[in-house]
Amino acid sequence: MNVGQTCRALVVIAVLTLSPTLLAGSAVAPAPFNPGFGKGDPAECSRTIRAGSIEAAANSLENGQVLCVRGGIYTETDRLITIRASGTVDAPKKIKAYPGERVEIRGAIVSSASHRIIEGLFIDASYATSGPAPGSRVNTNQAIQWIGGTNIRIDSVEIVNRRPNRDPDLAGTCVYFGGTVRPTSITLENSSIHQCGQLPRTNHEHCIYAAKVSELTIRNNWIHDCADRGIQLSPDAERVLVVGNVVSSDSPAAGILLDRSATSNRIQNNVVDTPNGKTISTGLQYAGSGNAVTDNCVWDTALALRSDVASGGNIVADPEISHSTVTAAACVPRLPPDSPFRP
Repeated sequence: MNVGQTCRALVVIAVLTLSPTLLAGSAVAPAPFNPGFGKGDPAECSRTIRAGSIEAAANSLENGQVLCVRGGIYTETDRLITIRASGTVDAPKKIKAYPGERVEIRGAIVSSASHRIIEGLFIDASYATSGPAPGSRVNTNQAIQWIGGTNIRIDSVEIVNRRPNRDPDLAGTCVYFGGTVRPTSITLENSSIHQCGQLPRTNHEHCIYAAKVSELTIRNNWIHDCADRGIQLSPDAERVLVVGNVVSSDSPAAGILLDRSATSNRIQNNVVDTPNGKTISTGLQYAGSGNAVTDNCVWDTALALRSDVASGGNIVADPEISHSTVTAAACVPRLPPDSPFRP
């Protein structure tokens, strides 16, 4: 099954799991959650590198090959990994951390390539190139910026984009999907995305920014410590599925936002804990249609949605999150049965 087929399969599964009653009655072992570390079998590796340029190695892969990167810290000369070469629908090209090892990329990844898989990397974009931003600001490149292409899977990564000392010039949005040539069929799953955006807050820097993108699946991610929004679907996100995520942030902006022409998106079976801001909401410029928000557990305010957004099965309850695990009995059934965030 290729990545695009996997995305479509996830959509079908999500439709079947809309009911929290159904979720509660399903006995499925939670998946392990260990983002930012290599997983799988070393036998999968077609090529292995211990040092040097990840960019050069990634762009020289043949169709269907897997590049395994051994543990260590990697920085390109320009602090940017540009992935240019596409795979094929039947033979995607893959970059992964070597099983059991921690690969830290100090910089950012940008691509418009198709049929690509990124797995198990830790990306710290606070080391990426800084440049001017709206409002006379300076910020760093997004850790992952996918601006075109199709059939992409980003799995089990850990992403940060703010230094621990909170230097505002060494911070920015963590993940950005969108471009003039709209990327399609992307899956971001099983990942930890946190410590994103400038402080003090600017209202422009989010953990996940889905702008002009279609058929994106955001699934089973722990999204926390976002300067502004956890997930923003705006200005032109369409047919996006947001399912099974835990969004926890003290931002006064929002947990998950639908705005402008966001169309035919589904936000379901998530836990959103934003005690200082809106949980799931529509923005002031919302003009979208066909969106649905169902079976989520939110805290500590109710949804703030336009009346034309379909909603149902959502509850307001403290999820009692411990690390990434949801422990409150009222909220756990809202998560998918295979959620790594169940106790």
